[in-house]
Amino acid sequence: MRYASWPRRAAAFLIDYAILVPLPVIANFMSSGRVIAILYAADLLLLVGNRWLLAGYNGRTVGRTAMRIRLVAEKSPHKPIGFVAAFVRDVYHLLDTLALMLGWVRPLWRRTRQTIADSLVQSIVVPE
Repeated sequence: MRYASWPRRAAAFLIDYAILVPLPVIANFMSSGRVIAILYAADLLLLVGNRWLLAGYNGRTVGRTAMRIRLVAEKSPHKPIGFVAAFVRDVYHLLDTLALMLGWVRPLWRRTRQTIADSLVQSIVVPE
């Protein structure tokens, strides 16, 4: 089994969160509370759609597609992990951060290249 490299995973993650930046930045220049609320709601929908729906149901996000990698179940590497597991995985990324950021670089020395969050939800990231 081949696993996605850490630089590709990191680049995909950065792309996934970089696409969330423009709408709140634009919202900061708006004076209408209604427009600001719409922009933040659209940003939240973008987060849910990209990180949890796309990732959960086809293993890809905008960033993963650009880096040609996908998120799949460890026990059945051709199947995506599903919406709930994709959401829980992102929540568990807090543990990657709280562990002095070691969880984020853990893929550098793990054979399966998993973060702490990946291990907890039993997911892997593989090249296309």
